[in-house]
Amino acid sequence: MSVHGEHASMVSKFLYKSTAQVTCMGQKDSGLPGITLSYNLFPIILNELLVASADHAVELYENGSASGNNWKLVKKGSPGMWRDFEADLERAGDVAETPIVVSITLGYHEGGFAIAAA
Repeated sequence: MSVHGEHASMVSKFLYKSTAQVTCMGQKDSGLPGITLSYNLFPIILNELLVASADHAVELYENGSASGNNWKLVKKGSPGMWRDFEADLERAGDVAETPIVVSITLGYHEGGFAIAAA
């Protein structure tokens, strides 16, 4: 698994407190920056992006061909909407401890009581 572009530096700083692990694909000065993640680090960074900081979206693409030109979106998630990544987040161990917030409104509408939940 890898992270590319400006997000590679952010992930590197979070995991390693440094950008030394970021490498450039292509030409050294103008190439695409990237960092490779091990399978064990993936749920940790997912937890940080989708649960803890709650201000990032994550998309996971897989290559479906040997030529490397057939990338397909297989999972996507954002804060509060991480169903695609639920199994990966459970490996991080913090999903069960994540607080769930529910809003309930009681009211009177058209001659009866109404309950709304969000």
